[in-house]
Amino acid sequence: MAGGILGTNVTLNNSTVSGNSAFAQTGGIAGINVTLNNSTVSGNSVEFVGGGVLSIDDVTLNNSTVSGNYAGFVGGGVYSQNGVVNLNNSTVSGNSTKGNGGGIRAQGGTILNSTIAYNVADMENDGTGDGGGIYRPGTMGTFTIQNSIVAQNSDRSGEANDLGGTFDTIEYSLIQDTSGATINNSSNNIIGQDPQLLPLGDYGGPTQTHALKLTSPALNAGNNALAGSLTTDPRGAPGQRIAEGTVDIGAFEWQGAEIIPIGEQNQTITSFPSTLDVSVRLAERVFDNPAVGINVGFSTSGTVTGSFTNGTTVLTNANGVAANFFAATSGTENFQILTAVMGADPLTFNITIDLPAAPTPPNFTSIWESILDELHKGALVGSACQTVPEINLEPDDDGEDAEAEQEIQYDRNCRPVSSQSEE
Repeated sequence: MAGGILGTNVTLNNSTVSGNSAFAQTGGIAGINVTLNNSTVSGNSVEFVGGGVLSIDDVTLNNSTVSGNYAGFVGGGVYSQNGVVNLNNSTVSGNSTKGNGGGIRAQGGTILNSTIAYNVADMENDGTGDGGGIYRPGTMGTFTIQNSIVAQNSDRSGEANDLGGTFDTIEYSLIQDTSGATINNSSNNIIGQDPQLLPLGDYGGPTQTHALKLTSPALNAGNNALAGSLTTDPRGAPGQRIAEGTVDIGAFEWQGAEIIPIGEQNQTITSFPSTLDVSVRLAERVFDNPAVGINVGFSTSGTVTGSFTNGTTVLTNANGVAANFFAATSGTENFQILTAVMGADPLTFNITIDLPAAPTPPNFTSIWESILDELHKGALVGSACQTVPEINLEPDDDGEDAEAEQEIQYDRNCRPVSSQSEE
């Protein structure tokens, strides 16, 4: 009956059920009631109903992911025959079926701060299936969706891409396509917009999920009161469920941006031209996921000139890096380069200009005085003299100062001779 696990009341904690297959009912887990905590059910398949999880009554997913499962008849990801499906901080992604409910097929349920995306119903496009994301076959019980994303799902016949059936209340949620649904009470929803999800992947924590791009309309768009007792998103501590004042819609909670320097924050210019590395990396706090495709602003407080334009913006690459190199050509005052992104604390590069001092020109007067002093002390005083023809100098002819004139007058008719005669 079940390719992976079969039981009456099945509870999985911190577990993975993957790669199983069966013919009749569920490739993954089957039970009267099934509960998953911090667990993953992925890559299972069945020819009939419930590709990932099947229950006679209720299914509860807490901080869990059901992804990449297949059912040949109905309920690609999760199938509840008579009960309800309750999701908290969970992801249902990439499941498929030939019939109804690519992601979930259930009579009722509560979907809270969860993401249901990229699931497919009616794979053969023959009109036999509805509800790419969620399919509700009747009106037994109630079905509520809050603070959740249901988007990027498809019904190959195009009749009910995201939702199929009647839903009692949908609020503070992003539903990309409501064309196949009847919604009795709808309030504060984002309808018809792309949630801008990153691919299903490891963004921290024990289970995979869809991270939000920083341009997603789901950021800070939920209702804190509805989030209730949730303290983290599926990734767990030290992340928070409400990280920036208002809870995000969907399973993933962006923890806020952090600007990380790549170049040294304190740099010194010792000559011009000089190249400064003021590149930064933009990443998610706590989990260090790169923020891709975001403009980082750069501004300067100084009067330095060069290739830098005040107010420059640089787009982050796939690694979250905004590469920026500044070729400084002139300047005399220390300055700063400030980087800024909305929602992140600014980062400052401090640049010191420390050019070598200009050489001091020689003091020729002092040099001349030193030479004369040495001659006076050593060569002339107490030396024998030899008379030479008188040198006729008029005052200031040679431009010497008064001391030089005095020395020349002293030895005008003699010059030092060696105490030994030359042979």
